[in-house]
Amino acid sequence: MWIELIKWVVIGTFLFFLLPQIKALLDALAKFILNFGTKGKAQVKDIFSIDLSGSSSLSTGQQVGNEARYLELLKAYQSPTITNEEKYIKAKITETGCTNEQAINVLIADLANHRILFRMAFIDFSIYPEQIKLLFHLNVQAKPVSEVRLQGYLNEYIERTKDSAKIIDQFLGYLIDQRLITQNVDGYSVTIFGKEYLGFFVRMGRPVPKDESSEQQASASESTTK
Repeated sequence: MWIELIKWVVIGTFLFFLLPQIKALLDALAKFILNFGTKGKAQVKDIFSIDLSGSSSLSTGQQVGNEARYLELLKAYQSPTITNEEKYIKAKITETGCTNEQAINVLIADLANHRILFRMAFIDFSIYPEQIKLLFHLNVQAKPVSEVRLQGYLNEYIERTKDSAKIIDQFLGYLIDQRLITQNVDGYSVTIFGKEYLGFFVRMGRPVPKDESSEQQASASESTTK
């Protein structure tokens, strides 16, 4: 109970301090799309995907306009903490003597890494304990597991929450939507991303949950065999 309370206090505090930056970022992106993307110079497909294809030669007026929009977008990220991180990254790149291309590759890798960590953190706030147990169970299976064998984890969730309206398709559907598990004709398997999430879960210092549903299934299987 205390762990859950602390967790929500932390995320609430985190979001409270980031709200001004998030609002500024969204405003800047909206202006960027309306004033720039509609002219064919940049097509914004999502917050992290910008297609900069097209003519690389710009007139002086276009360059000035682009610079103003760039500075406006950059303001959305301004904060003392981010500024300090920028200085640290610049210093590290300077120390290693990276070329421009190498520096870009390093920054792209760093951005990709932080995007994944950010996504895992939000999954961690919404996933049910029983779904985590299910992931650990699938992680040690050599073959896909049938839906029937996973029903015990849903039953455990219903018993804990009294949410009898929850069905197995919804329970497993969340994990599929988050790309934590995959389904084929043989059953369900954990994905590479799912394995990486479990690694993230352990690195956060969280104890591996005891898999009571799996033990119950094993006991039932032994009883049937006897």
